[in-house]
Amino acid sequence: MKFRAVFLALAGAALLASCGEPGAVYQIPAKQMRQQLIAAKPPAILFGSHATSTRAYQRGDGSIVWTVSEDNEALFRFIGTTEAVDDQSTKIVLSIAGPTDDANDPVAKKFDDHPQIAKLYLRAMEEAIDSKLTGRTFDFSKFRGEMMAAAMAEMPEIQAQFDEAVATGQSMEQSMRDAERAQADREWEQSIEAQVVE
Repeated sequence: MKFRAVFLALAGAALLASCGEPGAVYQIPAKQMRQQLIAAKPPAILFGSHATSTRAYQRGDGSIVWTVSEDNEALFRFIGTTEAVDDQSTKIVLSIAGPTDDANDPVAKKFDDHPQIAKLYLRAMEEAIDSKLTGRTFDFSKFRGEMMAAAMAEMPEIQAQFDEAVATGQSMEQSMRDAERAQADREWEQSIEAQVVE
């Protein structure tokens, strides 16, 4: 992509963001933009050690859907709604959704209950899209703040899970000690019985 096109794309996105409007406008024709969006993917860092895959396709209304899956099971979707502003520029608004369009989708509810996680995923995908459309290197620092906010918001739940794991471990250790004590008692009783028989 030519430098002027990159500059215009960045300027258009920055201008829109500064106005507080949802989405971003790029100086790219709609058809060309949608073709480029198909190749964009969320960064693997979002999923840790989980081996995920992403499948992208275009809907009839011009929106792009990225489905993130693990072991062939859909986890959630990013949906990029695109709209031609004019012949040479296109607007995209990104959203996140559960794996289905069901109003009671449990994953969608989890995103509602954990908005910081949804915001982190959205910001990371926005960076993936922006770097793809402007031809620049992906920049992790663009969503580091959202990652920290998500970690802080989830800290109580992480602590609760840790406490539960510790309690489970202690319970297992106690069960093993009880089993060892019961075995020792049986062996002691058997040794007494053996002496009586003799």
